[in-house]
Amino acid sequence: MRLKRFKVKNYRSINNTPSINVATNLTIIGPNNEGKSNLVRALVTGLGLLEEHAESPKSLTPLRRSLAMRSRLYEWGRDFPIGEQDKAEGATEFKLEFDLNNEDQTEFYKIINSSINDHLPITIRIGRDLIPEFEVNKPGKGYAALTSKSSEIAAFVGSKLSINYIEAVRTARHSAQSVESLVSSALRKVERTDEYQAALKTIEELQRPVLEELEGRLKSSLKTFVPAIHDVNLQIGNARSNLRQSVQIGIDDGRLTPLSNKGDGIISLVGMALLSRIDDLASEGINLILAIEEPESHLHPRAIHNIRSILDELSGKVQVIITTHSPALVNRMKIIDNIIVESSKARVAQSVVEIRDVLGVRVSDNLTNSRLSVICEGENDSSSLTALLCDAKPDLKTHFENGEISFTCLGGGGNLAYSAASIQNSICEPICFLDDDKSGIEAFETAVRDGLLDDKDAVFAKRLGKEESEFEDLILDSIVNNYLHKEYKVDCSLIPAGLRKKKFSVRVGAAFEKSGRPWNDRVKGAVKSQLNKLCAENGMSVIDPDRRGPIDALASLILDRLQGE
Repeated sequence: MRLKRFKVKNYRSINNTPSINVATNLTIIGPNNEGKSNLVRALVTGLGLLEEHAESPKSLTPLRRSLAMRSRLYEWGRDFPIGEQDKAEGATEFKLEFDLNNEDQTEFYKIINSSINDHLPITIRIGRDLIPEFEVNKPGKGYAALTSKSSEIAAFVGSKLSINYIEAVRTARHSAQSVESLVSSALRKVERTDEYQAALKTIEELQRPVLEELEGRLKSSLKTFVPAIHDVNLQIGNARSNLRQSVQIGIDDGRLTPLSNKGDGIISLVGMALLSRIDDLASEGINLILAIEEPESHLHPRAIHNIRSILDELSGKVQVIITTHSPALVNRMKIIDNIIVESSKARVAQSVVEIRDVLGVRVSDNLTNSRLSVICEGENDSSSLTALLCDAKPDLKTHFENGEISFTCLGGGGNLAYSAASIQNSICEPICFLDDDKSGIEAFETAVRDGLLDDKDAVFAKRLGKEESEFEDLILDSIVNNYLHKEYKVDCSLIPAGLRKKKFSVRVGAAFEKSGRPWNDRVKGAVKSQLNKLCAENGMSVIDPDRRGPIDALASLILDRLQGE
């Protein structure tokens, strides 16, 4: 079961929103104090009401159950718009729509005794009495039957979901609450066992292995961000009424001390590092929805890029919703998965230009409409690569014409990490087309270690059989040889056998020297510039058919990213 879309009315500063589609990775952006946090909290509250209802006692009398159903999550004075509170009637309304798979539909029928398809809309209203009302807005023949069972259906949905909310201000207590939420998810299945019902001793025996496993996982995750951490210790409080108890967190970075005694930076890193394991901790059959306010808070820029990678990975397994001021965390490729909140109103982003304007990001002319920037090494690579890529994948032509693809020239491999970070901060997606030589490989490995690029972000101009290779090594030998002979009277057959597996610059440099011609950076630049011009004018016809693999791979990578694949 997955949350498909939601709509909110009369919650704090939010008067009304359009129906917002919830992708696997939804980003909410906007100026401070305009309603971003309230939009996330509204969603958290709506889903929390479902969970709360699912866990409420079922054996109470109607009167006592009604009193027990007074929500602990919603406060009228805090959560209903202040300007509307003097009216006699009024309620906050949450509309949530869910997708159900075949297994969900089968379980729904067994529990509710009614059939349903893959679509389930639920409206929750809550007012002064703090007692939520649930309505199933399913049109059609079975509407009346489903509506009469709306509370049971709400409880069913609540039992299938787990909402994990991480606020922007991450104190030690907030990090502890995040751990408690993870422990809660991991132990939910345990709570349903016969052993739990039979004896507290069995509960204690079941808890310890789970906690030990969590400790190991959290330690592994935390060391990615804080290498000095030696160990993580989780201790459950003494309350025995429920498995989901208070969790005390100890961090050993040379000396085991409570998390609350650490600095703000460590506390925030601990809270965020939990994300990389959250999908592993989900109970069987529970859909995790992760809502985070400002993941970038208190984090070093390098750590922010690590968080971005974790969130991207998580979005394939759980639903992720964040608020952010950081350009690095914006959903750069799928623009409509960004929600802009301004003046307490929410709208779906329509262009990367609009997002940049909201975040105050200023970019160079070539990045104005760009969603993706190809980092290349040569100053003249942009014109040649444009022609080659459009020839290899004609569907890319429209994207180039619309300015969605730009090029960033390195002018030296050592600038790769800086260029990647700058591109991401411009709300643009970086990918690389690099020479397959020592300089290009080392620069890429540095950027990967810094969390700025991933192995999926690069294509190397590799020519099989060469120890190293450059972009020009992909061009037909006959075209290169004829050009060099015509323009410089250089005979490439003079290249020594021991250098024929070397990259273009080394091989051609040897041919120039053997022919008595000067070979320096100026000449090398002129030769490469002319060969790039031939590529720009003639497209893939100048590329050796047996060496076109890197060009095809780059074209496919760009198209897949632009299409969100």
